[in-house]
Amino acid sequence: MLIDELKQKAAVTGSVPAHFDLIIEDLQELEDGETQALFVWQEPSGESGISVTLDAAGRLLSYSVDEELCKEAAPIGEEALRERARSFFLSQRPEEAERFLLTESRFEERSAFFQWAQTALDLPLPQTGAFIRLTLSGEVTSFTYKGAAATPPLPVSLAQPERLRQQLAETVRMRLAIVKLIPALYTGGDDRLRLVYQPEPGYRRFDAVTGLAQGTDAEAEEEHETYKAYELSPEETGHPLSSLEELIGISTYPLVKDREREMDENLRGIVWHAEDREDNPTDLSLDGYFRRRMEDTVKATADKDTGRLRSFIWMVRRPGKLALSYEDCLERADAFLRNAMHDWLQVPGLAFYFHEKSAEDAASESEGQLRYFFTWQLRYEDVPLYLQFVTLCVNASTGYVDRFSGPDWNPEEIRSLAPAAKLNADEAHRLYMKAVEFKLEWERDYDAETPEAAYNLLYTPILKGSGRSRIAFIDAASGEFVTQT
Repeated sequence: MLIDELKQKAAVTGSVPAHFDLIIEDLQELEDGETQALFVWQEPSGESGISVTLDAAGRLLSYSVDEELCKEAAPIGEEALRERARSFFLSQRPEEAERFLLTESRFEERSAFFQWAQTALDLPLPQTGAFIRLTLSGEVTSFTYKGAAATPPLPVSLAQPERLRQQLAETVRMRLAIVKLIPALYTGGDDRLRLVYQPEPGYRRFDAVTGLAQGTDAEAEEEHETYKAYELSPEETGHPLSSLEELIGISTYPLVKDREREMDENLRGIVWHAEDREDNPTDLSLDGYFRRRMEDTVKATADKDTGRLRSFIWMVRRPGKLALSYEDCLERADAFLRNAMHDWLQVPGLAFYFHEKSAEDAASESEGQLRYFFTWQLRYEDVPLYLQFVTLCVNASTGYVDRFSGPDWNPEEIRSLAPAAKLNADEAHRLYMKAVEFKLEWERDYDAETPEAAYNLLYTPILKGSGRSRIAFIDAASGEFVTQT
């Protein structure tokens, strides 16, 4: 089909309102020689939109619509949702839908999710079939079709789970961490901070035929060893800068504020672009879209309630003739932290741990400019704050900070903590090993040389009786398991 015919069909498939603006029209040649067409429409007054991808014959590959555009209506019930999802799949891919089995159904607070897949040994093959998400009133908000795969060779015999249990017991370690249990990620999450034990390696899997563990322990140990205590005490902090613009360095280059919007209930985003940037609004390709959104821009995020800077990145090249060393750039990063992290440095018991690298490993060169990247891990009473890192990039030619990413928690949450473990690491280890069983599943091997070798059969440790839930943490006070699907 011609591009105009595909566009017309995409608009009908996506039920696109006539007043929406077409912002992407992109014909893509894939590695396997196939062609697909991507179309994205956006409402004129906002950021919400509709995306449709078709193959060269006009068949639907993917569809998504922002929830803000969906009509509010009463829930229709689980069976009706399941039937509506299957009907949509059959209407879009009638010749293929019967080839796949329904392998997953999830009913969540705001939506329902269904996945169909090709199976081998009665186990789903990843990246096959299709998945659909619907609102509880039955409106489809996303659909992706993945197709079929070559059937992988089936093993003659499998490793015994008890052998894997012994390996797991000998290699897994329990490390204390403070974690925020986000409901979207963890079963029973309440957005509160808790002291937990984290099994490490955190996602150990085993080859189902040989019984050999995937990955190595050395990598996890090396990460812990390279973080060293870093002197950045509250007594040495200066006064915080008066605005986000000063911290980001907006005055160092002629910029125009482009847009500002709420990203979620806690975060707002701000974008500036270079005053002398040249746009080509007629280029509707995907590359053209990303150039308009990213090229010659400065992007920042800030906490909505406090205005505290969360992150920024310069994608504008600022000229400079300096030739700063690694040590010079670290000194500038240190000075920046004392301003940007001023509130954090006032929290008693909080410490920064520096990820030590050589100057060569910390360096990256692009567009004729050398930059050094630095990372700190945050800890409270010597316990790591889970996934709370500070990263900085200092430009050796200008001396400016080109990138910053801070923690997504607030220092006020840390002040009220009184972490005290009632379990020791050995007790947590025993609880973990008693609660674990092994689940067989296929994993996609993207480096495989033939289609038939594209899948590996693995054993994954999960919580007994859960069917699929992985033990992410163990509460250090109660011994309760925190699971992740």
